[in-house]
Amino acid sequence: MLIEERGSGTALLQDISYNDIRSVREIFPVEPVGDKAMRMSAQSAGIEAGRVYIPEWIVRIRAAPPVFAGAASRDAALSV
Repeated sequence: MLIEERGSGTALLQDISYNDIRSVREIFPVEPVGDKAMRMSAQSAGIEAGRVYIPEWIVRIRAAPPVFAGAASRDAALSV
């Protein structure tokens, strides 16, 4: 598993280290290169080829209609 050493990735790496999580056997901190759009573009072929695990809850959220302003919650729309 690759985790970027920036923003929330840094906190996740610290949490994994602090809690000594052994369920993920291979964790590799990586230094991101380029902006988010460049990094996503570089990975899009692998994602489209199905070489990325996408949890079922994300699939369900993506299938649901987007939530717009004025709705009770924007959490689902903001998480995708």
